[in-house]
Amino acid sequence: MVRPDVGKRGVGGVLRAAVARSVPVRDSKVTSGPVLVFGTGTWAAFVAGVREGGIEVIG
Repeated sequence: MVRPDVGKRGVGGVLRAAVARSVPVRDSKVTSGPVLVFGTGTWAAFVAGVREGGIEVIG
């Protein structure tokens, strides 16, 4: 499953997909570009940090 993510300030353009305990992430505007792969725990911690305001969303 691939779905766009939207940051708390309405910033989009990032696609993610949960794949067997990993979360590959890429820029939706550059579909042939590189993919960053995060473990599900790391991704969950990142999302929690953004939601709690501990990580600044720029855009």
